[in-house]
Amino acid sequence: MKTNTTTGEIKFSLFLSPKGIKETIPLKSINLHELDKFILSDDCTRLSIPVYSCTPDELDALKSKLPFITPNGVFSQRGQKYIDEFNATILPIDIDKISFDKAVTIRNYLSRQPGCIYVSVSPSRKGVKALFLLSKPLPWDTFSDILKINKALIESELALDCFDVEIDTGQWNKAQCMYLGFDDNLFFNANPSPINIPLQMPIIKHVNDTIMIDTPPMGSHANKRICRYIETTINNTIIDIINASKGNRHQTIGKVMKVKSILHYAPNLEAFAHDQLMKACVSIYPEKPYEGGRCFRDAWEGAKDLNNDTLNEIINATK
Repeated sequence: MKTNTTTGEIKFSLFLSPKGIKETIPLKSINLHELDKFILSDDCTRLSIPVYSCTPDELDALKSKLPFITPNGVFSQRGQKYIDEFNATILPIDIDKISFDKAVTIRNYLSRQPGCIYVSVSPSRKGVKALFLLSKPLPWDTFSDILKINKALIESELALDCFDVEIDTGQWNKAQCMYLGFDDNLFFNANPSPINIPLQMPIIKHVNDTIMIDTPPMGSHANKRICRYIETTINNTIIDIINASKGNRHQTIGKVMKVKSILHYAPNLEAFAHDQLMKACVSIYPEKPYEGGRCFRDAWEGAKDLNNDTLNEIINATK
């Protein structure tokens, strides 16, 4: 498998067939300049226009006939095991279920952001499709998980949270397609300045059966004994989660509630605990990372502040 990092190397598989989305063999591979030309071509326009004015009942059938690319690279056929070239610095963005006016606003906004290669209103006219260039390449094996773990961060870095929209993380599946549609106001830049997003990597590691985690921040007024106790609780919970059997994952993630319930004793550790525990939960659902994220959120958001006898003793001992 070849890894593409520069805009001159980046290529996609283009699918254009009467079979539409059911087609598994690409027509050809195309580079960025060829992508730009194709989106403005007669073929793309001819297939797009009926989608713009169709009824809701007709949308799925017409949309399924649209041309599409695989933004994450070149595939000999659809399916992640058929990868030939991986676009290690491409960040695909898909936003759905918004109004046309909002889609136009977001398209115009994203076109002015660093790293934007391409952005257009989606073929349905109710979303936005975009491609960004990252400053650092991602690894093929874990890039999908990395992007999904960092969804909130990516939305924040691109200021999409200001528009009250969410990225569809399905676009980050390895062999996921991206529909193409004509947009006479699309933005395209084959040589953007890469965007530097400080993505958090899945860092759960075992060293001699000991979990290695980052050192948490210590506020200048933090009680070191309280922080040490809570840090140990976080560490032990992570170990329990990543060692959970497949049939016991959901129940084990429930232990997140215990951690969250005592974080009011050390608020400076909350962000650290949130990130580390979420990564652990996502890591044990390699087939469905979003399920790990959902289970984590349910446990985290369902927790209530509770008293802890050990921590109360520490506090009383220092009075």
